[in-house]
Amino acid sequence: MSNRRDRRAGYRRTVAVAAALLLGALAGVSPPAQAADRAFVNGSFESGLTGWKQFGVGGNTVTTEKASDGSTSLKIADGSTETGTGLETAGTASTPAMQVVAGASYTAFAKFWVDEEATPQLYLRFYDANGGYLTSAITAFSGTRGGWSPIRVTGTAPTGSAFMSVLPYSSGGSKGTFYVDEVAVSNQGESVYVGAQVDAGQVNASTFGIGTDQNKVYGVFTGSSDTTNNPAKLATVDVDTNAVVDTPQKLPGAAGGWAATTATDGSVYVGTYHNAGLYRYLPGTKSLISLGSAVPESKESYVWDLAPGRGGRIYGGTYNTAGFFSYAPGDPGDTITTVGSVPFWPGKTYVRALAFDPESGQTGHTGRTFLGVGTPAALLSYDRDSGKTYDITVGGHADEATVGGMTWTGNRLFVVWGSGKLSVLRVDENANGVPSAVEEATFANSALTVAPARDGKVYVMSSNQLKVYDIANPGAGLTGVTDGAGQPIGTFLTVNSLGWVQMKATSLPGETLVVVGHGSDGKSYLFKYNPTTNWSETREIAGAPLLAMDISAIGTGPDGRIYSGGFLTGGIGVYQPIRGDAAEITPDAPTRRGVTQAETITTQGSRMYIGAYPHAKVYEYDPARPWNCPRQGNAVLRCTGLPESNPRELPLDLGSKDNYQDRPYAITTGGGKLFVGTVPKSNSHRGALTVANLDGSAAEVKVDFVPDQSVVSLVYLNGKLYGGSSIRGGLGVEQKPTQSCAEFFVYDPVTKQKTVPSPCLGRSALADKITAITALAEVGGKIWGIGEGYLFVYDPATNKVTSVESILDINYDNGIYEDAKLLTIPQDTANVYGLAGDTLFKINRSTRKLTVLDTNVGAEHLASDSWGNLYYTKNHRLYRFTP
Repeated sequence: MSNRRDRRAGYRRTVAVAAALLLGALAGVSPPAQAADRAFVNGSFESGLTGWKQFGVGGNTVTTEKASDGSTSLKIADGSTETGTGLETAGTASTPAMQVVAGASYTAFAKFWVDEEATPQLYLRFYDANGGYLTSAITAFSGTRGGWSPIRVTGTAPTGSAFMSVLPYSSGGSKGTFYVDEVAVSNQGESVYVGAQVDAGQVNASTFGIGTDQNKVYGVFTGSSDTTNNPAKLATVDVDTNAVVDTPQKLPGAAGGWAATTATDGSVYVGTYHNAGLYRYLPGTKSLISLGSAVPESKESYVWDLAPGRGGRIYGGTYNTAGFFSYAPGDPGDTITTVGSVPFWPGKTYVRALAFDPESGQTGHTGRTFLGVGTPAALLSYDRDSGKTYDITVGGHADEATVGGMTWTGNRLFVVWGSGKLSVLRVDENANGVPSAVEEATFANSALTVAPARDGKVYVMSSNQLKVYDIANPGAGLTGVTDGAGQPIGTFLTVNSLGWVQMKATSLPGETLVVVGHGSDGKSYLFKYNPTTNWSETREIAGAPLLAMDISAIGTGPDGRIYSGGFLTGGIGVYQPIRGDAAEITPDAPTRRGVTQAETITTQGSRMYIGAYPHAKVYEYDPARPWNCPRQGNAVLRCTGLPESNPRELPLDLGSKDNYQDRPYAITTGGGKLFVGTVPKSNSHRGALTVANLDGSAAEVKVDFVPDQSVVSLVYLNGKLYGGSSIRGGLGVEQKPTQSCAEFFVYDPVTKQKTVPSPCLGRSALADKITAITALAEVGGKIWGIGEGYLFVYDPATNKVTSVESILDINYDNGIYEDAKLLTIPQDTANVYGLAGDTLFKINRSTRKLTVLDTNVGAEHLASDSWGNLYYTKNHRLYRFTP
């Protein structure tokens, strides 16, 4: 089942800070976020001493003896206690390097490598407009000697300030040698936007042209939820050249799209998210028309599927409330018509798949539409003339959550269930016109759609191989297509459409089958197969729009870099702290491909663990080794469980039918074990805790570890595992929890016993029915947690929850997968830092008083770098806040 960004959807949330804690706190809320890192010339000394000038005795040099970043650093050798020496950032002949605003605060950062004798300092120096010195802020080195340690200094520009400089310095009265690297500066006390982190050119919906455009593919390329600056785009692809032609069209208001179809009049229609929008594109005039919300009277967020009807009409289905609609040019008011009630079928949230039979019934009949709804899955037949709807669900699929896709072709209905099973159905009608379905064949591991029938045969992509089904001989099953050497023909793609084209620029005879899809490398491809010649190829779509992706998770690597996961398209972005450029949409570093959508990124020792959707995959990554995801067959990069793969997928098998897990939101290690908390797949409430060896072996998957709940937060301390749950289940039932409150639990990996110290956190008046505990952290030997807007503290020594108090006014109607985050930084031992409900804050460890640092609607996730800077995300943007 496809990804959707709804872990923070479907619930009510308010973000006002609790009144008792607001007094005096909001005065510190920062102004709007600044754009980009401050430019800093040659902070890693890779260009010698460019941008610097000697200070004091001087004689300082650039060396390759040591380097924290790159291959060089600054060496300051102070041989006398009588004099001082250092190096200051240089500007013009008369003024220092960097402009400042009087009254604003700034922080300078560096890495020092200090010998046993030296006692260096880091200065931030302020100057007036004429270059006259005003004052300095100073921090003395207190880190670990004999290795690289971060150092920072913060100062406020005094009245009259115009410029500032940075000075690493060894003062008179001390001597010794130290090295300096990674010097940078930042505004202090405000959020700084440091750019997009992950990009992709991924097509998630496509349709084929007809008539003179029959060798064209129209694809929807995913953007981000910043639909003003980075919306999804519709691109036209020439099948002969494998390239985008014409300028891709922006889809205003749309982050992406799962649905596309071509009407009988040649119009191309696209259905999108999160606006549940419908768009019409006219290939002849290359014009795009926004038709508005597909079901405006309801709170829909997705158009899931579109199907062409007769006479230029199209039909569509939606999610959150299972809307069904139709549209044709010339309809009254030229508006979209909602069919039936909302939801279209009682108790459902999805109209997930559609197919249209134009030949059904008697002469003059306007056809019937088949609908796949959920959850759980059901098949419906809708008669447009009578307005009647019939349930034609076949037996044997009671455990299916959804219908993934449907195609009517060859007088058969091809249904792909959410599990990937393909059913071939014959739909009969009795004398009264009441339909019923007969399952003629069923197969496993199918793509969500099949090709239109040709000569009684239907081509299917199954288990990455092209196979063919003979409608007249269903007992023969699916026959794999092979090349002249008997090798399977296929491609490693996530398929979104199959169609037939007459190639114009080649000598291939007859029609050629074209499969449109994308790889786990975030790129889009065409797979082509000519059945007459048995020729095939897979080619990347050239010129595909490369768009910034929403960020699904962030984490700090052991190398100090900030790693980001790409929502939907997957991939990992890497940001070197305070080294970003000013690009709005383009990431600083190339996106690392081959990993699907990250739900959590965590570091344990020298290794990183990436929990990814779908199928709850967990990857182990060693950043000291090159990123290496091997190619699969003739297609794309994909990180696997092979030893040479880095990241390497661990053999946990969480997404199997028996385990049925989908999203790993919590990962930690301890006592030589790996612990993973997961959200189940669609139509299930049964999350899991998995305990395995660090290499993923000997995994114990404890399904339903917290009855009918997901496990979404974990922390390990002194031989015990502490966890938090959410009443929110898998997609499709996420709005229908069976439990009323989340649980905080303690698990002993040795005895394998779970205890719940305070069921429902004591059901106190303050914490009545907390529905999700999404943040846990070790603070001074105790466990701190946040559930909704409540902070609780657990003392392992007494096995008691010692306090539960309201800190933020946040409510989740039906639980949530993630929101609140907590962390500590070594630079500030007096406070704990967190993010929840769009609010970045700190909490005093002693008084537990909350102070708001910043608010940013849509803020998610939290990480910190080695200097103590905080990072959070909003859509495709990564922000840094220097406390």
